[in-house]
Amino acid sequence: MKLNQIKTLGDFMFYCKMPYYYQAKIKKMKVGDTFFMGQYREFIENNDDEYVAEAWIEKHHGFLAFYGTWTFPSRSGFIMTHGKFKIHKSEINFIEGNHEEYEKSGVRMFALVCRYLHAILKKCSYDEKMFYIKKGTSPLLMGVRVDKKFTGYKRLYNQETKRFYSLDYHRYVPMPQLQAIVSASMALGLINTEQEG
Repeated sequence: MKLNQIKTLGDFMFYCKMPYYYQAKIKKMKVGDTFFMGQYREFIENNDDEYVAEAWIEKHHGFLAFYGTWTFPSRSGFIMTHGKFKIHKSEINFIEGNHEEYEKSGVRMFALVCRYLHAILKKCSYDEKMFYIKKGTSPLLMGVRVDKKFTGYKRLYNQETKRFYSLDYHRYVPMPQLQAIVSASMALGLINTEQEG
């Protein structure tokens, strides 16, 4: 599918290589909700910082916003992108550009981050996927919707207490994009922090 062929939210998911049914979850979002398209972090050797691969959508008053961050060393370089869109029925309208100006809306780079996340998921081992599943969530947090307090909407049942509960996703709040880019740049020596003198 080409960028200018995106007409619906389903097309957008297809273009991003994400499951088509994500559109139904996105349409259910309330103001303040966050929808994870995926998240993967990896500690940088000999450093406290992390490489980051994150893509998510937020619901605001009157529009939705998408964000994508990629700080792993790669041919495409670092990615920090965002944009806004509105949904009317199933049709999608990107606010920063019309259908002839998709490049300006950041859609292409957001989709690239989503595709990278999809590739990471495909390479995950059974044990890596089970790490998430045993905790009651989906691998790489793909398709997880949380409220403004970062509590998951999915209800789980605790056999011991005989009660339902929701997962707390505070540990997975998306990293501020500029912080992720600067941290990775410093760890890779792309930004010199030593003062001459």
